[in-house]
Amino acid sequence: MAYEVNFTNGTVAKLVEDGITDSTYSVKLVGKNVTSYGEVFAENFIGLLENHANTTAPTNPVSGQLWFNTAASSVSGVAPKTIGVYNGTQFKPLGGANISATEPSTPSTGDLWFDTTNDQLKVYSGASFILVGPAYSEVDGKTGPIVETVTDSTSATHLITKIYNSDPSTPAGSAVVATISKDATFTLAAASQFPGFTSTIKPGIQLSSSVANVQFHGEATSLSGFSSSDFLSAIANDTSTGTLGILNDGGLTIGASSDCTITVSGNDTTIKNITSDGDLILSVNDGGVQTSVITVDGATSRALVNADPTTTLGIATKGYVDTEVSTSNTYADGLITTLKSGASAGYDTFAEVETQIGNVSSGSTSGLSLKVAKSGDTMTGALTLSADPTASLHAATKAYVDASVSSVTPGSTTNGYGTRTVSTNAPSGGSDGDIHYRY
Repeated sequence: MAYEVNFTNGTVAKLVEDGITDSTYSVKLVGKNVTSYGEVFAENFIGLLENHANTTAPTNPVSGQLWFNTAASSVSGVAPKTIGVYNGTQFKPLGGANISATEPSTPSTGDLWFDTTNDQLKVYSGASFILVGPAYSEVDGKTGPIVETVTDSTSATHLITKIYNSDPSTPAGSAVVATISKDATFTLAAASQFPGFTSTIKPGIQLSSSVANVQFHGEATSLSGFSSSDFLSAIANDTSTGTLGILNDGGLTIGASSDCTITVSGNDTTIKNITSDGDLILSVNDGGVQTSVITVDGATSRALVNADPTTTLGIATKGYVDTEVSTSNTYADGLITTLKSGASAGYDTFAEVETQIGNVSSGSTSGLSLKVAKSGDTMTGALTLSADPTASLHAATKAYVDASVSSVTPGSTTNGYGTRTVSTNAPSGGSDGDIHYRY
């Protein structure tokens, strides 16, 4: 009599007839009165024990059935030497990723898929497979940040992030374009060195020295506390509220064709207009009008000013000097004419005046020998003074001396005090001390 075999959920798996071995499923169902049933049961148990280990998936699997893939490569998404479970549609890796070159069909949320085309691991979100990593595909080459351990010259280890980049046309040419490190600057050991980084690793982001024209690009809003407006632009008009210094002798170059240069050599400063026959112009705003004051003419190598001078320290032009010289000549000629008009014959030319001056000079020189020297001298004749002296050190005249002597009065206790009289007869009267000489 046939018997019914049910699944765990109670549904009928198979009605097995007497005397047959049913192969509807991966394990055989033995009907009544089947000879050699022991071998069939034993093989079923072995299949269950080994999870149907084979290079191909079991035929006629049922949901929940396990299969161990013994193939050297993945089969139906089940990796080599791993177990897959049948989900009613396909075998899925048990505790691992689906391994295939194409996206698995009917995935479940959380399913993992190792994409063998790009060598990337992905997870199913319920809507699509999302990349877990790495960020780059095998087709494009190693690209993106990868954390690695390196050793320095003292054998100490450091954790750094290498930022790789490649080219789809040459994925094998992937290179490190920058590193990120938080450690103080250290020197790489020889074994840890790599292209672009053969010396030191510095804290922060460090760019490769072997990538051509490598630099930071983009718009920065601040740098070490400075805002972007604190820096002068190299590509647009800009202004500065601070001083600008060029601390090298190469100096400053101005102009679309580098026409003007300011350079320093030793203690000398040179301003050049390097354009052939180009001028150097010094200009000022004169009452709202831009005016050229001095022009150095490149074609003639001469300096020109814009007007004649009006102040003492003004720059004299040739025209100004010529005019002044002409005016001075006219003025001098007029004075000479006036002088000549009042001169008598023999004195109306410079030659004649010069002759007379020479005569006077010669006569004066010989006449000087007749003068009394201030330092003291001996006179050969009498000296007559203009008047009696009025100061203590004036020279005294004879009259002044005589008057002064005659008025001298002898002292009362000395001989000769009184009046002195010379006569033949005795004077009448008299006083004590008078003297009379009778002849």
